[in-house]
Amino acid sequence: MDQFSTLMKFAYENALVPVPLPRVSVVVKRAEKARISFDAATLTTIFSSPIYTEGLRPIRGAGEAAYWVPLLAAFTGARVEELCQLAPDDVFKESGHWCVRFVQDAERGQRVKNAGSVRRIPLHAELIRLGFVDFARSQEDKPRLFDLKADRHGRVSPTWAKWFSEYLRRVCKVTDPRMTFHSFRHTFKDACRAGGVDRDVSDALTGHSDGSASSGYGAEFYPLAPLVKAIANIRISGAVLPG
Repeated sequence: MDQFSTLMKFAYENALVPVPLPRVSVVVKRAEKARISFDAATLTTIFSSPIYTEGLRPIRGAGEAAYWVPLLAAFTGARVEELCQLAPDDVFKESGHWCVRFVQDAERGQRVKNAGSVRRIPLHAELIRLGFVDFARSQEDKPRLFDLKADRHGRVSPTWAKWFSEYLRRVCKVTDPRMTFHSFRHTFKDACRAGGVDRDVSDALTGHSDGSASSGYGAEFYPLAPLVKAIANIRISGAVLPG
């Protein structure tokens, strides 16, 4: 603004504008974040709710999706649509490690946000401990892991996401509007930082792209070894998990 005021003063003194302009002060306020991470207390509340302690499987929560989708989000950082559209064969073993993949496949009704979101992630030990691989293998005769149908736009997550939002507010009593399902993604990013995961590896896990030309080079999937190492360093500190 100082440069602008100097310019206007010069213009007035040289008869380029008829009157001097008053000095203008501008106060820039930082916008509040629309979404924030779940803290440990909130995660404990979610994972200690009736779905995880009483075996509740709401119809609107699509049965087992109510249990697994939040856990998968916490330990993969994946988007809700990516998780809800998973097929049983998207859970597979590579080089001795169980993984889950997110791909673009129009015939199967699967899509990702952008090319950088096509990826596979090694499964965290907590997901394996809780039986996710066994669950996925039990669904091998079905088109999707979870009993969710696509809407007229081809998306499978909107109805489920609406149910989760209501469950989060009414049952878990999480009232901060900045905490939504997407907060799991923020939480995972925080866990990557706390675990010393390099940014490019973190981005490979979450399907983020830095927009550079180099990020578009290489194989379809990021090398597995650094991803396995990174997932092993992921901790959800302070939260009480199921089981």
